[in-house]
Amino acid sequence: MKKQKRERVKPIVKSFNCNNCGSPVEITAVGQTLNVVCPSCKSIIDANDPNFSILQKAKDQRKFTPYIPLKSRGKLKGVLWECIGFVVKVDSGYYWSEYLLFNPYNGYRWLVEVNGHWGFFKRIYNSEGEAGSSFSANYKGKSFAMFNDGIAMVQYVEGEFYWRIKKGDKTRMKDFIAPPHGLSVELSEHEENWTMGYHIEGDLIKKAFKIKEDLPYKVGIGQLQPSPFKETFKKMLKPMMQTIVALVVVTFVRYATAQNKVVFTKSFNHSQTDKKNVSTYKTDPFYIDGKTTNIKVRGSSNVTNAWIYIDSLLVDTKTQKGIPVPLEISYYRGHDWKEGSRSNSKFYHNIPSGEYYLSIQTQSVKDKYRRGTSEEDRTYRLEILRDVPNFMNFAILCGLILLFPFIALFRRYGFEAKRWENSDFSPYGD
Repeated sequence: MKKQKRERVKPIVKSFNCNNCGSPVEITAVGQTLNVVCPSCKSIIDANDPNFSILQKAKDQRKFTPYIPLKSRGKLKGVLWECIGFVVKVDSGYYWSEYLLFNPYNGYRWLVEVNGHWGFFKRIYNSEGEAGSSFSANYKGKSFAMFNDGIAMVQYVEGEFYWRIKKGDKTRMKDFIAPPHGLSVELSEHEENWTMGYHIEGDLIKKAFKIKEDLPYKVGIGQLQPSPFKETFKKMLKPMMQTIVALVVVTFVRYATAQNKVVFTKSFNHSQTDKKNVSTYKTDPFYIDGKTTNIKVRGSSNVTNAWIYIDSLLVDTKTQKGIPVPLEISYYRGHDWKEGSRSNSKFYHNIPSGEYYLSIQTQSVKDKYRRGTSEEDRTYRLEILRDVPNFMNFAILCGLILLFPFIALFRRYGFEAKRWENSDFSPYGD
């Protein structure tokens, strides 16, 4: 069965003359509009009264010019809307603008502009599941945090509206946010009206309504403005986890296949041979076989409240070229503290295979109080291992990988803290 195309309904427009100034006044949403403002004298007229009586005359009211001209039309989300109403409200010195849009099929929507940031709102009902509490609200299972709670006063009104409205009207307003979405409620003595909306870019509005003038400049972070760093973090998360898993696998294979072979081990006595407390040694030759790889020099000593510096040179017996492999060991302790360790180790990379010996020169501090080990019985032990897996490489790589999402999280935190600067309910403190 062929689907019939729905015909476009041309809005019915009703015209009359203002009882205050005689200027022509038009009503677009006939049968729904209760108030309409004369475009000339700005008097508020009762559109439900057959005689169109004046509800409020505009005397000495401040003039606000809407950025979206009344009666202009623009297509948003595939729907053609006509701007029929404009309201400026104020709360504790903060101003914002609200534009009432109308479509015969889709009813009413709101465009709300605060400090150059825009939101697109529609009315929702209790049956749709919103529920407010002291500092939060919920809508269809989604939680919204309290952003604002104040008294909004109508400062300026122009156009037509489906409810009674005039300058000076006051309502309690609560705003709840879960960017880029937001919930708002207006509370009066007899009514509770909820609206649900989301952030919309001003450029989209300007293009839709063919606005030639510049829209208001954006100030700060908008209530509903989406955080670019939130999406950045989400995009980083999957490849980051994949890379870490790959690193774990590579590290496991490295540990499983590494030789971790001891090629040299010997104990030494450090004895005082001169006034500088320096000892020198030369070991027997030993072999580092296999391919070019890393070595781990590991040392330990019985020092207590002292240190020993082992200045070693790994010398190739054929070329007599030496590779410095120094090591320092220090250990101090008191009644309820300790510092350092009696062992230490270092990695040295790209050591070719061959026959080597160690040329060692040691120096240690004199213990004039003779606590623990004396100079005469101070000993140390050296070990050299080849092809040793280094967990530090894994830790450094993981740290570098995690650095980028950490930066993204830090910037996201700063973005959100900036958003909440003008809220009395900021979770980020003062």
